[in-house]
Amino acid sequence: MNQQQRQICRSPEVIDLIQSFIHTMNNKGLRRSIIEKTIRLCEKNKTHKWLGSWIVELGAVEAPRPSQTQQQRLDRLLRPEIEEEKKLLTLRMIQQVQQIQQPDVQTQITGMSRRAQREHMKLVNLSLNQFVKQNMAEFSEKKCLFTVMIVYSGNLVHYVAFVYDPKTRTLISFDSGVELYEHGRKTILPAVRKAFRDAGLILTRGINRQHDLGHCYGYNFCGKEWGVQYNGLHQHSLPADSFCQTWTIFFLKRYIEKRDEQDLSFVRSWCRVHPGHRESIIIRDFLLPLIAESEEARRVYLREIGGQKSYHEVVDILRTYLEKCSMGINKPDVVCPRQRHAAAPA
Repeated sequence: MNQQQRQICRSPEVIDLIQSFIHTMNNKGLRRSIIEKTIRLCEKNKTHKWLGSWIVELGAVEAPRPSQTQQQRLDRLLRPEIEEEKKLLTLRMIQQVQQIQQPDVQTQITGMSRRAQREHMKLVNLSLNQFVKQNMAEFSEKKCLFTVMIVYSGNLVHYVAFVYDPKTRTLISFDSGVELYEHGRKTILPAVRKAFRDAGLILTRGINRQHDLGHCYGYNFCGKEWGVQYNGLHQHSLPADSFCQTWTIFFLKRYIEKRDEQDLSFVRSWCRVHPGHRESIIIRDFLLPLIAESEEARRVYLREIGGQKSYHEVVDILRTYLEKCSMGINKPDVVCPRQRHAAAPA
């Protein structure tokens, strides 16, 4: 990458547009609109339904008790977006094991004894199990699509997408951030699968690799296998991919659009792209088509940008970015760049 390309690809203008789309996809109304519109357009029999985002918290028991006003605000934030208002329940994963009261959640998850891990998962699953069991009717007919967001270390978050098929009693997960966030694979996935298994919705204890998506098995770049989300370790692209929420909605949209839902080859096609260029997939195949087709998405996105640029100006900047910065998106062989000295963010 020459100096001119570097200035284009890492300009504050480009980074701001990308960051603004990440914030845009946090809009729960827009997420619902994208999935429900895709269901309407792609299905005659409406065999799928959107169950929203289940927001769960990994916290410490010693935290000060919130005031009534603060608790009401938390209750509004920490609850799943199930369609019927009466089924809106608070979902909180509360860590209560004294041995793991440390500031860093990754240390809490990976650094504890096996006994502590078992106790931790039992406590983590309590409210989630209750929620699934109390809403069994929601999972009985159509294929259920939802995301789970975990809140940890105060204000950090991670998202994982799920599809539950009641006919085959299978639960598919898509965690794009396996290289970035341990909380997906080591907390969200086992907690959700255990809740579904305890409710009798799935039978198997093990995880079928075909149902556990997000890691790019068999696609080796620069000496290792990567997850779908890039971790920012190399110098040829932008920093770490923070699109976990966007990837979950993009995955669910693609899943609905597939005629043969057993064919998940679109995930493999993402894996074929060099990790440092996969954010270009989001821009080319999701962001640009979305704001072109959806007035709601365009309005929300431009508002997040701050109203300083017109729709056409935004499109021109992003297309220039794709042209100048996405060398690996259509090339199977990319020379491995020099690795950054700094560790990837967690």
